[in-house]
Amino acid sequence: MKSKRAFTLIELLVVIAIIAILAAILFPVFAQAKMAAKKAAVLSNAKQVGLAGLMYSVDNDDTFPVAGSWSPSWGWNTAFGFVDTPADWYDYTSWGVPNSEIHQAMATSWANSMQPYLKSSEVMAAPGENLQDWPGTDYTGTHPTWSNFGMNGLLTSYSASAISSPSQVPAFWQRAAGLSIRGEAWIGPSLVCADPEQPCKYQPSQPGCSDQKNGEFSVFYLDPSFVPLTRWSYNHTITYCYTDGSAKAHPYGMNLHGKTDYRFDPFSEYNEDSSSSTAWFDGNLCHGYQFRPDYVSTDKAVEG
Repeated sequence: MKSKRAFTLIELLVVIAIIAILAAILFPVFAQAKMAAKKAAVLSNAKQVGLAGLMYSVDNDDTFPVAGSWSPSWGWNTAFGFVDTPADWYDYTSWGVPNSEIHQAMATSWANSMQPYLKSSEVMAAPGENLQDWPGTDYTGTHPTWSNFGMNGLLTSYSASAISSPSQVPAFWQRAAGLSIRGEAWIGPSLVCADPEQPCKYQPSQPGCSDQKNGEFSVFYLDPSFVPLTRWSYNHTITYCYTDGSAKAHPYGMNLHGKTDYRFDPFSEYNEDSSSSTAWFDGNLCHGYQFRPDYVSTDKAVEG
């Protein structure tokens, strides 16, 4: 009768070493495949958001939705930078304004007015996003949604057929590096409209543009409550949906020791922690460079 032969210690070590080598080879492949799947999902969602925006414009006299909103109490600052989603989830009683007034205003903002054209609110999310609560906010008993996409505020009520370069001007885009605040969609850049008695619409760049004249100036709203404001995700990739309905992913923040590519990256410089406080503007420092509806690729870009 033959006895069973056991593995020697050396043979076991060899097997373990082989398994370790295979794992070292395959794990990065699996991670890359997972990241590719997330990127594909974000690109698909961006495409759906963009198509919803185009359908909205078809039903509303060829105009894009109002990015922010207006109310008697707060004028055009009612939704400056961020939009409540849904419109009525937050209680503004402690702010000294009627809830109904602010809720009605929020309902006219892009993320809510476009909802009938979206399959579900989940389309507004991005897999792997950086989910955060608004600091100091009590969410008890509320049902806010997540949104990782923002609207180009320079397109507020702008004619879709009047865009100079439809395949190059972003209409909606993924918040840089996946920051998503519960209950808030966002606007970026936002038109500055100080006069509540006048319309809030984009005014072309000109020397001496003023933040006291509606639509002449725009800003990227950066809340100091969120530091760092961005984080590297999707392998330094940001997704844009352009005004022609196309969606593309572009690299961002690739150069930490110099200026970024102003054609695709809204921010001009990044810190090691991925935060940024400077952006690309047109030559007169009036508006976000590639977000202007009258943008052409030969325009001068400056840091601001």
